[in-house]
Amino acid sequence: MTRMTIEATTRLVCSGEQPIGRIWEGMTDAGVPVVVLVTGIAVDGGLDCSESERTLIDLRPPSAIGINAFPSRP
Repeated sequence: MTRMTIEATTRLVCSGEQPIGRIWEGMTDAGVPVVVLVTGIAVDGGLDCSESERTLIDLRPPSAIGINAFPSRP
């Protein structure tokens, strides 16, 4: 099983004027850099998701790979 750790960036990917996802960047356990387009995150309604919400406030800019991995507009 491959695992990865990813961090949200400030970059949104849009279709027209609508954002469709956020670029996240990270690395697999084997050390392979990855760029991920996250289109949604769900948390069980009974759980406290305040920590997850706080992480989306302090975002870092994407790397050059993250900027070029997905086009901003189709």
